[in-house]
Amino acid sequence: MNSISSVYMPKAIFYGNGSFKQLGAETRKLGTSALIISDKVMEKLGYVDDCKKMLNEEGILCSTYLGIDSEPTDLFVYEALEICIQNTVMSLLH
Repeated sequence: MNSISSVYMPKAIFYGNGSFKQLGAETRKLGTSALIISDKVMEKLGYVDDCKKMLNEEGILCSTYLGIDSEPTDLFVYEALEICIQNTVMSLLH
């Protein structure tokens, strides 16, 4: 890989009752596309679909990486990075 990348860390982390409902509006401030990084359990529980819905309501295109099944390894990072490159992802949501 011959390009330079950077990571922007948010100035705020939202938590507490009702914070998940802010996902779409807060992510919209960061761009128009996002990658949801999660696992199959969160998908089965419906949280991934809830996340997609909130992002879509804000006009944010989203991709998903559901390959997390243990402590993250460099392989997970490279797989997620490939999705980011293919979809011109502007935000990562985990």
